[in-house]
Amino acid sequence: MERKITAVLANELFSPFWCKPVWYGAEELSVDAPETLPEEILGLLILYDDGGYEARLRNPETARSFDFFTAESTDPLEALALVAEKAARYFHVPLRKEREYPEIFEYLGWCSWDAMEIWINEADLLKKCDEFSEKDIPVRFAILDDMWAEIEWTKKLPQFTDHSISFDVMHASKMKHYKADPEKFPEGLKDCIRKMKERAPRVNGEALAVGMWHPVTGYWAGITENGEAMSELSDNTVTLSNGRIYPDFSSEEKVYRFYRKVYDYFKDADVSFVKIDDQSCLKTQFSEICPPLDAAKSMHRGLEKAVEEVFDKTMINCMGMAYENMFSRPYSCISCASDDFQPENRSWFAKHLKQCAYNSLFQGQFHVCDWDMWWTDDNQAVKNSVLRALSGGPVYVSDRLERTRKELLEPLCLEDGRILRCDDALIPVRDALMQDPSLENKALTVFNRAGEACLFASFNVAEGGAVTGRIVPAEYGITEDAVLYEHFSNRAVRVAAGEAYEFELQSPEDFCLFTLVLLSKDGPTVLGLREKYVGVKAVSIDKAGDSLTLKTAASGYVLYYDPEGLHTVFAEKGTEVRLC
Repeated sequence: MERKITAVLANELFSPFWCKPVWYGAEELSVDAPETLPEEILGLLILYDDGGYEARLRNPETARSFDFFTAESTDPLEALALVAEKAARYFHVPLRKEREYPEIFEYLGWCSWDAMEIWINEADLLKKCDEFSEKDIPVRFAILDDMWAEIEWTKKLPQFTDHSISFDVMHASKMKHYKADPEKFPEGLKDCIRKMKERAPRVNGEALAVGMWHPVTGYWAGITENGEAMSELSDNTVTLSNGRIYPDFSSEEKVYRFYRKVYDYFKDADVSFVKIDDQSCLKTQFSEICPPLDAAKSMHRGLEKAVEEVFDKTMINCMGMAYENMFSRPYSCISCASDDFQPENRSWFAKHLKQCAYNSLFQGQFHVCDWDMWWTDDNQAVKNSVLRALSGGPVYVSDRLERTRKELLEPLCLEDGRILRCDDALIPVRDALMQDPSLENKALTVFNRAGEACLFASFNVAEGGAVTGRIVPAEYGITEDAVLYEHFSNRAVRVAAGEAYEFELQSPEDFCLFTLVLLSKDGPTVLGLREKYVGVKAVSIDKAGDSLTLKTAASGYVLYYDPEGLHTVFAEKGTEVRLC
């Protein structure tokens, strides 16, 4: 008997740069009929009526004919992993688990964008560094975001309040040269970074690492025809029919030479890494020169060669979710998983959560997903902090001056700023894969792993009313009795083998954070450090015979569970505590 499709989860580009999940019923499209498929589809997860799953990833070499890499399994996550491995081997790129995560992104960071937007300047950057020192916040890296360069548009505008104005200005801007704007940085970029390092906190004796943001096109609209950059880089550029001058993405060597020149300037200014934006511009901006996949291969190889030589592979990819980008990066590890953070916006939070979680099912096979910057003092701050803690990627805030709340950051990191980072990509639970949770009165629950433990965060993203959720330990390899701890209520329950834990979130503001650990058969079950979201990462356990001792990476209360229920014991950082 022929199998029938029950449901389809599609990962689709809704702009040249960003993906989102879209769900289809059995009658809404035929996965083997190109005319029914969305034009910019990246991947599919298909559920059949026999309970089997098929995962597909689009092959950009034959994008117009909708050819896919395919894999099947009774486990949807296995199907996705298998199809990603096929694509990775075909294009000779590493999977996420094979890429090297840069050390600096193991620590807490800050980005200038939402704090200063296009009005970034040395004086305010130094004030922010002073704030981190005064509040004893262990920020280890800072990103100098858009409009650090000399862009004439910014000098013609008054201070603005309408965010859309900043995008109009940005996207029309061209780079005159790759040195910092002399009005914003009076003594130059190097002097500003020196002062930032002096005034930001030194953590473990290490000074602040400063990274520079830039679009892959030089600047948003390229580089100016008669500027200093053009005089030095013209041999490595190309002029498009719309008059824009870009690095020549048809040549790996020209891209390398273009950015090696820019990065040598950055390095002389003591820059430690780069964040590279606008990467999926190739279809809309460069297709007249060469096919997007060819341009992507040259662009990423040339760019990453320059980053490797100058910054020891330390970079973040952004605005680059098109499949030609995903299949072309030689080594870079981190890639942004959603469009820009929007503060004070609950509807954005729900959209952002869905984007990042479902995008990570596909993009997270190849890259560590960056869940973007956030604010510690807006009305979604705690929710955002939980997501970043579980994301498995970098954690960096973008608070404005005097607005960073240390207490919102402490549950995510140790006192030296090291993030208690989960091991994999943060993705939806199986129960949420094949239907839009915002329309089903179900909680959107996402999970990640931390050693042998599983972490879950559940949110109400429905349009109104209560939602239900469930956690099934057997789906995560825990087939015996387990302990499930909820952080915000400080409650633990025992879940019997083969059973599920069910719960309810009454309002759109309700959310939960769970830690799931296999129940110990011969002693207390350690659940981690209570003060941390990923508390299991802050405790090391030594079990020898009937003896169980532990050490913690921070001082606090260790949670443990035994037949009498949930308990805590205080532990000083680095000091052994014996539980039995």
